[in-house]
Amino acid sequence: MAEAPAVPAGPTGTPAKPSPDTDSGLETWTVPLAQIDAEGSPFRFRRAIKPDARIKELAASIDAQGLIHPLTVRRKGDLFELVSGFRRHAALSFLARTKGIAPSAYPVKASVLPEGTSDDEALEVSFAENLSRKSLDATDKAIAVVKLRDEFGKSVEEIGRLVGLKQRQLDRLLELLAGPADVREAFRQGRFGLNHALVLTRVGDPAVRENAIRRSSVKRLRTEGLAAAGVAVESARVEEKALPPAVPVPEKLQPFVRVAETPDPAYPIRVTVRLKGKAQAERLIRFLARIA
Repeated sequence: MAEAPAVPAGPTGTPAKPSPDTDSGLETWTVPLAQIDAEGSPFRFRRAIKPDARIKELAASIDAQGLIHPLTVRRKGDLFELVSGFRRHAALSFLARTKGIAPSAYPVKASVLPEGTSDDEALEVSFAENLSRKSLDATDKAIAVVKLRDEFGKSVEEIGRLVGLKQRQLDRLLELLAGPADVREAFRQGRFGLNHALVLTRVGDPAVRENAIRRSSVKRLRTEGLAAAGVAVESARVEEKALPPAVPVPEKLQPFVRVAETPDPAYPIRVTVRLKGKAQAERLIRFLARIA
């Protein structure tokens, strides 16, 4: 067994050491939070994770029950590179701050991948866990597509298998992949959502794109922000409205039902239904509950 990396000495230090239990066939270690590298990990496929209500709820659950599912990490010199469990890592960091515990003294359970695990093997582990937990939303998946193509050199077919996207969903992201590098990088950093990124890919003037990206923030660029930055968004709206229906609607239903494709790879179909009253809405909800 490899020797644990050195930890700065001191009364508050928590050494990294193997634990007697295992998780998913991997050796489990107790690792100080300070030695788990999340920000620099190449397997980070998320926007910046801030301590919002969901992270705080997860933190409260970990505080009450402990960390049920260890983080998955890969040894990288004196650090442990985070492979999977970025939301749990954010919740643990929030707990450490609120409790006033130094990260070097905050012990965390981590499943350690075997020595010599390649990037491709770590990618398989990362996406298998993320998809099983359904923890990547549509924008996270789109960010993953960009990063896998640009940084890992993966083909569209490999990306589709890893991220769990069908070919028709991947086709919607090809415009982003073919877009300017500044838009792809800003999107990967989580500065705005997929729809706004696709609008910016159609902007040929680099100065206008730069202005829009500069005005953006991690809270996502709003439509008025795009307009203020000099980006015309009306054409994108028209394009989306003009998408052909994915399923033909019977003539009798056409005044009340609209079925169309969307640019969202997670929810590629949008159905709009106009109902006459609360009773109709309740019947529809009961019907959807039966077939869900």
